[in-house]
Amino acid sequence: MDVFENWDCWINSPLGSWLLKQEQYWMDQNLEDVFGYNALQIGPSKLDCLRSNRIQCKVRICFSAEALTRVDDVNTLLASQENLPIQSQTVDLFVLSHVLEAVNNPHQLLREVERVLIPEGKLIICGFNPVSLWAIKKNLNKIELVDGVKTWISIGRLKDWCELLDLKIVGGQYSSYLPPLNSEKWIKRLQWMESAGARWWPTAGAVYYLTAIKRNSCLNLVGPKKWHSPKFKKHTVASLGKIISG
Repeated sequence: MDVFENWDCWINSPLGSWLLKQEQYWMDQNLEDVFGYNALQIGPSKLDCLRSNRIQCKVRICFSAEALTRVDDVNTLLASQENLPIQSQTVDLFVLSHVLEAVNNPHQLLREVERVLIPEGKLIICGFNPVSLWAIKKNLNKIELVDGVKTWISIGRLKDWCELLDLKIVGGQYSSYLPPLNSEKWIKRLQWMESAGARWWPTAGAVYYLTAIKRNSCLNLVGPKKWHSPKFKKHTVASLGKIISG
């Protein structure tokens, strides 16, 4: 079963449709000027995270054959959640939209994303915020906002995972401050809460966006103190002698 099958149904509701527009706008505005050769995205089929991006090779990844029938994109790849059929260090931009909260092993998927990213490659993570009005309603009413999406991963937990995988968080933003009212009428009336929420309770948005960079660990720098040590000088002279004699 595809992890986003229920997502595609929920997006047809007033609240889901409004959230889809919010996230599409954010992706269009923030990913337009990210450059590189290869970009990948995983997320709901009706959300095109890479629509405005200028990278030529853009691929969407799906986790089931059923999902392929719902995606109107020839550049779609079928993969497992634990192993991505992508060569290591080949991807410049990777976007995960509501993926980590839907898969069985989010940490393993994040590990695979880190593997395929090039050094200094960019990762975008979009997810539900477990500290928000939406989360309060979810917990009080004992209902799932989207069927099958039970675990909302906190930013603190994501930061810990990224730190373990040598992914450096370089940016973050919250959005979607409306109450989770599934009514077009009330969504229009409460639009003022978007600007008010961003000002007065900025960390309580229903959705967060995190930007991370894969650290470049290819270079091992030598500190200045080590340059003057007898052992370092002896090793350097010996190495230079081999190069010259060779």
